[in-house]
Amino acid sequence: MDSRLNFPRVDSHVRILIVDDHPNTANMLARAISRLGPNVEVISATSGLEAIKHVKDKAADILITDMMMPEMTGIELIEMLNDQPSMSPSVCYLLTAHDSTSVREIAKRLNVRDVIAKPAHPERVCQIISNTISELEQTQSATIEPVSYKEPNTEIGTESKLEDIVITSLLWDVAKKFQTQADIKNQLLVVGNAEQNLIVRGSAVQLRQALRNLVWSAIQNTPKGGTVTLSSKNESNMVKILVRDTGYGISPSDLPKILDDSELEQSNDIEDNDAADQTLAIVNLIAKRHNGAIAVESEPGKGSCFILSLPLFQMKEATQVE
Repeated sequence: MDSRLNFPRVDSHVRILIVDDHPNTANMLARAISRLGPNVEVISATSGLEAIKHVKDKAADILITDMMMPEMTGIELIEMLNDQPSMSPSVCYLLTAHDSTSVREIAKRLNVRDVIAKPAHPERVCQIISNTISELEQTQSATIEPVSYKEPNTEIGTESKLEDIVITSLLWDVAKKFQTQADIKNQLLVVGNAEQNLIVRGSAVQLRQALRNLVWSAIQNTPKGGTVTLSSKNESNMVKILVRDTGYGISPSDLPKILDDSELEQSNDIEDNDAADQTLAIVNLIAKRHNGAIAVESEPGKGSCFILSLPLFQMKEATQVE
């Protein structure tokens, strides 16, 4: 049955962005929603970074984003777009298989219209979007004047701005970003023994991404009720950032494959690659580009510890506290 017969005709142009790291889900919803009418422009993306590319020049009127995605969660994507008026959608929906009171409280705080539980039935989503479009047409809030926006450089192959990065601040910032995902799985996400005043020099964007990839991987591969611990220390003028989990562990034969960055070496842009398959390979490449390294200690059934080693730039003076 043609779904256009089931919903009101859409007369005004509406731009809808669907973000899901499972391409089949994104494409299925995109095909269904596009049948609402010829004036409905539907764009699909498989990551938060790809979504940002789509809205840099023109914001979407409606955003439907999956919550659990590598590198950038749906919650982080909404937060980022909310901070940029030129890219902020009029209405946001959050897709998740982990619907709960805590998730809905976070969604409410971010002004998300509603949480859509997975699996998302296309007809139900179409009904939700049809109603939303009608509201936008009535309030004439669908028209957004775009302004130019330059996305921070995340290309590994190009020179990025070098900054002094305080490791303890980096650990706490990333832990805060992933607290919601850990809460959903009833996991304990903690910053453990973190040696104070350690500073490395490099690309803050890339090093933050490397640590986020490690924490995301640890959460994804740790069962409910498990623990993920972030810590740091200084050994022989190398700063070692440790991400330890009580997860499923990795077999020795799989370790070389998950860290293989040979395909990434052929591309200047990490965004050209499948983040879900190359999450840890990206960390390996970022480490090497910062004259560092990544090491893994893991045993199947007993968890893993990823150790990101970076050259120590300097020790911040401990007395430099107001």
